[in-house]
Amino acid sequence: MWFNPTGPASPFALRTELPRPRITEVNDAHPVMKWVTMSDVNFDRSQVFAIDRSKGDVALALSVRDAIAVARRQDGRKLIGYGWSLSGTDLMLRVAFPLLLVNSLDWFAGDDADLVTTYPTGERLRIPLDGLVGLREVTIVDPGGHRGQAPVVEGAVTLVAHRVGVHQILAYPPSAAGAGPTDPSAPPPAPLATLEVATNLSSTVESQITPAADLTLAGKTLEAPPTFAISARRDLWVYVVLLVLALLCVEWITYHRRITV
Repeated sequence: MWFNPTGPASPFALRTELPRPRITEVNDAHPVMKWVTMSDVNFDRSQVFAIDRSKGDVALALSVRDAIAVARRQDGRKLIGYGWSLSGTDLMLRVAFPLLLVNSLDWFAGDDADLVTTYPTGERLRIPLDGLVGLREVTIVDPGGHRGQAPVVEGAVTLVAHRVGVHQILAYPPSAAGAGPTDPSAPPPAPLATLEVATNLSSTVESQITPAADLTLAGKTLEAPPTFAISARRDLWVYVVLLVLALLCVEWITYHRRITV
């Protein structure tokens, strides 16, 4: 996060310096400017950024047509530039200042979209794209390596996943989205952001293993089985053992009585 970046070391391209700017419009579609109002903030001066769409620049605040706050996602990093200096504004006295810092830190941490849980296959998925404004479509790479396009509406991509695995969402600059380079030997453009989404066959209904009170089959509720009751034991081996003992006794008596000798 930069306040009043100047000189060649500025991460954003600068166009000019604007004296006493007034913020006339904020990009409330971006997470950084969510619920932020800055129309009553005073500035002594501010840098004006030259928006470069190919690098993923998005204007956060405008003074008429001049962008004095900008955000960018590039090479896995998130950058925010404010054209004014904190010593030349009364922004710190406004409610917008702590809200602006909290939104910026939340965007850096990826609280809205980067922590995506798994999704079930065969259903329409709507996945938010964190801070990527102005895109109409993104490239989807399924687990098999097949590439396709998916539309972006209101900052979220809509797709249907038919295969189990990890799907990659590649967000290219608006000028390169959906179109490859004119020279086949030229390297493909670098995506502004990459998001991985895992899909599986999980089902909340099939994963419910709590014993059911009623058992239904073909739309009919089955009767409960009879309760368990202790019945009389009928073990035949007991009688076989008694018969063997009786035969042994008879054989012993007849032997000692000299009947069977």
